[in-house]
Amino acid sequence: MKSIITASLLAASFALPPLLIAVPAQAQAIVFDLGNVGYGYRDGYVDRDRRYYRWRNGDDARNYRSRYRDYYTYENYDRNRHRHPYRGR
Repeated sequence: MKSIITASLLAASFALPPLLIAVPAQAQAIVFDLGNVGYGYRDGYVDRDRRYYRWRNGDDARNYRSRYRDYYTYENYDRNRHRHPYRGR
């Protein structure tokens, strides 16, 4: 009986540390990925698949504008005006 308890405690000591280490990595929040943005507008952005999204907050818009100045315009997005000529989007 004593050897069963000792064996189970030994097995638990090897099994628990990986579980404890993995929990904080899964608890991280989802981070906005600026690399997926195709072009930024004042009110939102278009991703690389030409889908429009509004900025989550002002900080995301400011960060994108400061890092990717060449791919940002101070205009609001207009679906009809910014449509791709060949794909009709």
